[in-house]
Amino acid sequence: MTIAVTVTALLLITVAAFTSCTADAAMAWAIRGGMLALLAAQVVGMWMIVHGIGLLDAGVSPLTHSMTTYGQAGAMKYAHAVPMHAIQVLPGLAWLMGFGRWSGRARLLAISAAIAGYASLFAVALGRTALGLEPFDLVSASKLLYLVPALLLGAASVATAAALRR
Repeated sequence: MTIAVTVTALLLITVAAFTSCTADAAMAWAIRGGMLALLAAQVVGMWMIVHGIGLLDAGVSPLTHSMTTYGQAGAMKYAHAVPMHAIQVLPGLAWLMGFGRWSGRARLLAISAAIAGYASLFAVALGRTALGLEPFDLVSASKLLYLVPALLLGAASVATAAALRR
């Protein structure tokens, strides 16, 4: 019941972020992106619950088997945590951008890159989990998929840090 109330509240806050947010454009989009990611985290959380209940119903013991491992090594907690923290990272980055000498358009472009980076990081995490792969299998060629989110988030972060130094 607590989860249902929480998800409903998050949904209402997300709708409010899209309909009545009074922040500047970069911060508004950071909040909206973070809230959408937080809702995505709730969907992954529901998947975790359904998966764990299915394992319990099948007679699997939680003492000997992880209830949040999907397939061979898919870390559902990782796919759940990545989007959950976007609500902290994206507005935090937009807030820091406010201390630099950025035009509104430059801030919006940088936060858009950060949102795209975070969304692609979530896509990689979710994809690896759904395929039953470890979050960071350094032997696998699929680790190269992390380059896209790293470049997008890195570019936004470096640009912010450079603006703050000036």
